[in-house]
Amino acid sequence: MIGKIDSVWRYPVKSMRGEAMDKVFVGYSGLIGDRVYAIHSDQRSTRFPWFTARNYSDLIRYKAHFKDNDGTIEPSNPEASHPNLPLDEAFTIDIETPEGIIAPLDDLFVAGLPARDNETLTLRYSPRNFVDVTPISLLSKQTVAQLSEETGAKLDGERFRANFNVDWTEEGGFFEDSLVGKRLRIGEQVEIALTDRDARCKMITLDPATAQAMPDLLKHVLAQHGGCVGVYGSVVREGFVHPNDQIEVLP
Repeated sequence: MIGKIDSVWRYPVKSMRGEAMDKVFVGYSGLIGDRVYAIHSDQRSTRFPWFTARNYSDLIRYKAHFKDNDGTIEPSNPEASHPNLPLDEAFTIDIETPEGIIAPLDDLFVAGLPARDNETLTLRYSPRNFVDVTPISLLSKQTVAQLSEETGAKLDGERFRANFNVDWTEEGGFFEDSLVGKRLRIGEQVEIALTDRDARCKMITLDPATAQAMPDLLKHVLAQHGGCVGVYGSVVREGFVHPNDQIEVLP
């Protein structure tokens, strides 16, 4: 064992706040319910057409809640060779604004966002997850602690929006970088292949609670860590993941 899962996070709406999970099914496309909604812009890059907190920083303060939360944790038959995702109706969402107002996530909500002149924003949905690179992201407590020490700022894992925050048994910060190219088993079922370091952008500079910007953090990561914090991975074997699940490197 090289470590354990410290916490499991999913982000129902791309660029909004996430939720810590006690249990969730991890499929080939990622965690069920993770980044299943995104806001599309007709004026952004075709490579990254999403309206995010990089465009409107307060978006990161909005909280998304599945109306049928229990129905979004696992497939209807997780033991099947090809588990079926929950029905689309299970993925309907309410949004809590920074002011505490609850509203449905719908076209009316999107129309109220501060778009550019002549920009059209459209709500997009896919049960297969709107991820940037690969379905899984992983980051260690040790890396966050090292960055806190290096920058003199009190940082926490939520800022970095990883699916799996992990705690290494003996290793220090950025140990996960050395695991790129290796396969990990998490708990009794899930296996992931770590494929890339996680290249970072403006998002890590935003405090998820206040949207206050810390631009020097990204400058530091670019100068000292090649612009990367954490790693990306693909799912090799599906199954459930829980906090405290053990992590081991597969031969």
